[in-house]
Amino acid sequence: MNEWHYTSGEWILIGSGASEKTGEWNGIDGAAYLCAVLCGWQDSPLDMGHYYTSSTMTHFGLFDRYGLPNKCYYGMKCFATMSHYSKRFAVDVVATDHVWALGGTNETGDSLIMLSCCKEHENSQITIQIKNANLDPAKIKVLCLDAAKNIESTDKFTMSGEVIKLGKPPGAVVFLIELAH
Repeated sequence: MNEWHYTSGEWILIGSGASEKTGEWNGIDGAAYLCAVLCGWQDSPLDMGHYYTSSTMTHFGLFDRYGLPNKCYYGMKCFATMSHYSKRFAVDVVATDHVWALGGTNETGDSLIMLSCCKEHENSQITIQIKNANLDPAKIKVLCLDAAKNIESTDKFTMSGEVIKLGKPPGAVVFLIELAH
């Protein structure tokens, strides 16, 4: 898969001046889409996917023209962190559409879950279940990438047994849930 990226509009309009959506392409919508695609590809037969682009290109880069990172950069950073947790485990998203989940454990036994919600939906919370888990609140840290945060801690979650409920801010969002062993 070559030169993939996000737009909510029609690709044919790009470059015509009719679609100047840099904030959307490189904003939280683009970052959440990027993370959802990468989650989904993990169980696909795809060998390689080339994101367009990691440069300072105004419309599609991971950085603005001054070299400052945008939301898509932070989405890639979330997935890069996830890549260090290579032993996969199942994460069930309960009764919520448009949420992609990826869970893994690293060589020291710590686990990480990445959740990406690209679409706005009625629910103001996301509920996940991790089978055969007895979650300890003292050993969980939740990080949030949204319109206001760049992979920063949030305390807007509750947990009980195998279930974690996350408070979802409006719009697209990516969560990293760190589970220490």
